[in-house]
Amino acid sequence: MQKNYTLGKLFGISVQIHYTWFLVFLLMVWSLSTEFFPINYPGMKSSYYVVISIVSALMLFISVLLHELSHSLTARRFKIKVGMITLFFFGGIAHISDDKLTAKSEFWMAIAGPAFSILFALLSWILFKLVMVFDFVFLEGGSIVLFFLFRLNLMLGIFNMFPGFPLDGGRVFRSIIWWVSGDLERATKYASKGGRIFAYILIGLGILEIVLLGSFGGLWFIVLGLFLRSIANQSYQQVLVKKVLEKLKIKDIMKTKFDYLVPEMNLSDVARKIARKSSIYYLVLEKKKLVGVLDINTFSNVKKKERKKTLVKDVMIRPEQTKGLHKDMNAFGSMTLLLKKNYLFIPVINKKAELVGIIEKRYVLDLIQGQLDLKK
Repeated sequence: MQKNYTLGKLFGISVQIHYTWFLVFLLMVWSLSTEFFPINYPGMKSSYYVVISIVSALMLFISVLLHELSHSLTARRFKIKVGMITLFFFGGIAHISDDKLTAKSEFWMAIAGPAFSILFALLSWILFKLVMVFDFVFLEGGSIVLFFLFRLNLMLGIFNMFPGFPLDGGRVFRSIIWWVSGDLERATKYASKGGRIFAYILIGLGILEIVLLGSFGGLWFIVLGLFLRSIANQSYQQVLVKKVLEKLKIKDIMKTKFDYLVPEMNLSDVARKIARKSSIYYLVLEKKKLVGVLDINTFSNVKKKERKKTLVKDVMIRPEQTKGLHKDMNAFGSMTLLLKKNYLFIPVINKKAELVGIIEKRYVLDLIQGQLDLKK
């Protein structure tokens, strides 16, 4: 299933929505049209409730989009690259590069979102009052939507300012500690703790609502709390990973000993060579240059009676990452590439384009985990 769908571009920034948006949109329309609006505004036709529920849900989505766009445009003012915006229903992620991130830029980027939500809530409130004061009967549905937007955006702005990762308030909190201490790792550690505390508060409130009120609406608090706790932990780990890898060079984490094959070798010879190995892939070299990769599953799918007449070059695949890295490059960039492209390995080459080593995902992940364990 495709996870994200591209809506288009705003100010040159690609905007995508996650596939779960459609499900949450339907659930919200159903909840608003059958419970919220009928309870708060009784006496209307059911079709009317459906219409204003659809409009309200779409307007809330637009306000979330503008919230994330405010983060992105502020980042651009600081000459920080913005890749794209991915939207869920009640929030989103602005994919912002942290290469040029400073305490000052993070503060203003983070506070821009809640500031927009509060201003949008204020605007909705003013328009709502104008409709009520001048008694625009024909805009009764509009007044209902405006009041709904006022409440939701006010809640969104206040909720986001809690000083804990990954909320905007957590980023503001981190930027202040970062500016005072000059230590990003320390700042992230405290902001992540704040995020976990807030997550446990939400989980506790959810449990109390279920136990004391008998309302399963508390499940939303529990799910949100668990999600925030997970992201808070990941945020701190990401900073630690970056700190570990930025101190290392490619040559510090590359493997220089590995099994390889040659293109003219037949698969019967390959079978004898790899009989006692457990690798899931084998490099194919020609004159010390990487020319392909033999996947163990591809090898296994060739029948035994056909292996003697089948050569490695007939079934190998040409790796996408043939360009390779140099051993004196920073290690952090290689790990980013491994995860972003989902590569199993990246070749390390010399000036003659000869293979001198490989950066293997399994090895680097084990190295990182060891460093994270030491930080516990």
